[in-house]
Amino acid sequence: MKKKIPITKTAGAAKARTRTKPSVGADSGASAAQPSQPAAGATAAPFFLGGKVLVVGGYDPNGKAVYTAVLFDPATNMWAETGSMFYERAEHTATLLPDGKVLVAGGANLYGHAARSAEVYDPAVGQWFATAQLPRPRTVFTATLLKNRKVLAAGGSNSAELYNPGNQVWTTTGMLNPPRHFWTATLLKNGKVLFVGGIIASFTNTAVLYDPVAQAWMQTGSLFQARYGHTATLLKNGKVLVAGGLKTLDADGTNISAHAALKTVELYDPARGEWFATGPLHGPRMNHTATLLRDGRVLVAGGYNVGHDPLGSAELYDPDTQVWTTVSPLDRPRVGHTATLLTDGRVLVAGGGSTAEVYDPATGAWTYTGSLRSTRGFHTATLIGTQRPVADPYVSLLTLKGVV
Repeated sequence: MKKKIPITKTAGAAKARTRTKPSVGADSGASAAQPSQPAAGATAAPFFLGGKVLVVGGYDPNGKAVYTAVLFDPATNMWAETGSMFYERAEHTATLLPDGKVLVAGGANLYGHAARSAEVYDPAVGQWFATAQLPRPRTVFTATLLKNRKVLAAGGSNSAELYNPGNQVWTTTGMLNPPRHFWTATLLKNGKVLFVGGIIASFTNTAVLYDPVAQAWMQTGSLFQARYGHTATLLKNGKVLVAGGLKTLDADGTNISAHAALKTVELYDPARGEWFATGPLHGPRMNHTATLLRDGRVLVAGGYNVGHDPLGSAELYDPDTQVWTTVSPLDRPRVGHTATLLTDGRVLVAGGGSTAEVYDPATGAWTYTGSLRSTRGFHTATLIGTQRPVADPYVSLLTLKGVV
C-alpha cells in the first residue's frame, strides 16, 4: 500500500548509502545472498547500548518505501546514520529480541507490494543480517514478542506465524478466518495476546485472544464501536486502553455518509473478558500514537482529525480519574510518526516529516531534537539496549521494547 504522507522534505537530508542488494529478491521466494547472522555465542568487542532509538524504513514524501536507518541518542539529543537494510520497506514491523537485536519483517516494498523478506539488525556492529523470510507476504500486520521469547506475526493474511530467534525459523500457528488488517496487538500480563478491531470485509468491533501455551485462538468480548487506526495500550493495572480510530458505522449500526475519526475510548478487562467505556478524548483522532508513561498515564499525540487534517495536539489520560487533559501541542502536526518511551522517562516523537521532538512529563514541554537526516513516515522506532557495557553482545541483555 503506497501512501503519500503530509510532510515536506527539508534541506540537508542525508544521501542514500551505497549498499549491495542480494542478487535474488527474498520476496520472490528464492534464497537471497545476504550475510547470515553470527552463530550464537560468537564474540565481539565490548560496546555500549545507551538506550538509543533505532528508526527504520518508512515512506518518503513521494510514497516510496526507503531502506535507510538512523539512531537517536538521548544523551546528546542527536541523530546519526547506521547500516541500511537490504530491502526498502514501510508499514513493516520491528521487534526487539531477547538478545538485543531487532527483527524487521514484511511491510510494503518499493513497488507497494506486501513483502516476505525479514532481516535482523545487530546494534553491536550496526549492520543487518539475513534471516528466514515470512512464509507469506504481509503488510500492516503486527509482531509481538511473547514470554516464551518467540515472535508472533499476525494479520495481513489468514494465518499467523511464530519466529524462533534460536533457529531463525518461522512456523505456522493457527488460521485466522476471515483474515484482517490494521488491527492492534497487545501482550497481556497473563502472556496472552489481545487483538482488537481492524478491517475484515469492513471495519470490525471484534476482538480475539491468542494463547501461546495452547497455540490457539479464541474470541473475547467485542468493542462497543467498530474501529481501525486506533491505539491499544496496556495499563499498569493490566487493562487495555483503546482510543480513537476511524469508523464507518455508528455504534448502533447506522450508516454514516463518510469515514469519520473517533474520540470514544474503551477499556478491556482481561479478568472478565469485557469492555467498558471510559472518558473520551477531547477531539476525534486516528493514526495517532499512544505511549504509557512511567507514572501510569498515557500520552496521545498527533494523527488525523475528522476532516483528515494532520493534528499537532496532544493529551494525557489518567487511569485513576479516567479523564483526559490537554497538554502542550507538538512543534508541528504529525501523521505516520512514532512515539517511543526513553529510558529517562521522556517520549521521543519522530517522523511524519524530517524532524523529531521529545516530550518531558516532568515539565510538560516539547524539545526539538533536529533532523532525522531524511523525511519519512509509517516507519518503525525501537528502543534498543541498556546503559551497561556488554562484553558479549550475543548474550541476552536487559532490554526495553519501544512503541512502534
